Amino acid sequence: MRKEIFTMKKNIKNYLVMHLRPFITCLILIGLSFNAEAQPTTYYVTPTGAGTHSGTSWAEAKTFAEAVSAQVFGEMWLQAGNYDGSNQDLSGNMSIYGGFKGTETLRADRNPVQNVTIIQNCYNIGGQFISVLDGFTLKNSGLYSMKSASVTNCIFDNCRIQYNFGSYTINFTNCIFKNFNFNESTVNVYAGTGIFTRCLFKDNYNSSTSYSGGAVTINKIGTSPASGFFYECRFENNSTPNGWGGALVFINPQQNVVINSLFKNNSASYGGAVFEVENSNGGSNHFYSNNTFVGNNATYGSAIGFYLNNITPAFVNNVVWGNTGGGSWLYTSYISKACEGPLFSKNIIQSSIANADVKSTGPESVSYSAAINTVADPLLNPDFTLSACSPAINYGQSANFTVCTAPINPLAGRTTDLGGNTRIVSSNVDAGCFEWQGSDPVNATWYKDLDNDGYSDGTTLTVNSS
Repeated sequence: MRKEIFTMKKNIKNYLVMHLRPFITCLILIGLSFNAEAQPTTYYVTPTGAGTHSGTSWAEAKTFAEAVSAQVFGEMWLQAGNYDGSNQDLSGNMSIYGGFKGTETLRADRNPVQNVTIIQNCYNIGGQFISVLDGFTLKNSGLYSMKSASVTNCIFDNCRIQYNFGSYTINFTNCIFKNFNFNESTVNVYAGTGIFTRCLFKDNYNSSTSYSGGAVTINKIGTSPASGFFYECRFENNSTPNGWGGALVFINPQQNVVINSLFKNNSASYGGAVFEVENSNGGSNHFYSNNTFVGNNATYGSAIGFYLNNITPAFVNNVVWGNTGGGSWLYTSYISKACEGPLFSKNIIQSSIANADVKSTGPESVSYSAAINTVADPLLNPDFTLSACSPAINYGQSANFTVCTAPINPLAGRTTDLGGNTRIVSSNVDAGCFEWQGSDPVNATWYKDLDNDGYSDGTTLTVNSS
């Protein structure tokens, strides 16, 4: 009996080993795979390298060229300093972080502001597999064809950025784009979506005579849609003297949204700050809300221009003041309209929209007079915030606008203004990119004493105490 039981156990053991071994092996391999994915390689990089140059620690750091040539999945940590990227194609499976002192063991301990990191002359940093760029300056270089990626706390100095990957999205946050001087924009989105939050575009010059912006071009090329979203951004001193859109141009965009942004001293032939061209795409969400346009210049449309067919953009809650040029602050041209002309409402403007330079080639007569706008000095402070007596305070509309039959939320969920302050302080949103942070103006009654006897004459004067 014991012998039979022993034989039975042995047979069961052999059966389990034979039939479960492949399954167990598979589980082990899957576990190893998950472990490998969860723990990407971190390469420590210094300007000169160190030790064995294995990149496994600061003491064994790789040089930049050695880390680039490795092209493996993981992170590249750059010690503060200058890196020459000449002839380097950095398009592997890497996330690149700058701002390290060279002693940190945690990424959170770095300080990009104090530990300045600069990569120069890199002809292609990006590529479709880069996922994060964070905390360094890229100079005299190109950033091309990234897929879904996050770019944060980076400065692009004389760089060209091109993005043209289908339905993917790239996010730029707290970035600076400056000093690009060429025959195209410094940022070009030809497909996919670019989202720009708290970014600065400054001193860029586009010498092209084509439809490209002084700083940014969002242009659908091919069959894939292109969209651009700009939140709390600054556009200053950008120019395309022979082009359209001194700061920004949209060409056949699927979506374009500009909120809480400042356009200052930009210039172009058409549309000193922004120009939108729409011939065929249609799409949705074409609106400009709570922006400030000051000191821009163009021959036609010193602040903004539209050339439209089949869309109805909204221009609401904006401040337009002190823009100069040969024509009005607004240039509009229409081939045909989707359901009505552009919606202009609740703007503080330098001249009547009825006096806009309208070049209509279609039969429609675009009516602006029904919209609610105010021609008045917005009484801006030198930094373009609102003074206490500004007519822009509480002037805007927080509730949805209706464009054609579609509701549009003018703030699109944004809760802070360009300065990072609370967006709605009082009863309603202010017009322009800054929200006044004081208390509501209070009316005060003054009693007149025309004969100077120290007593009221019975007449009063009500003034704003602010």
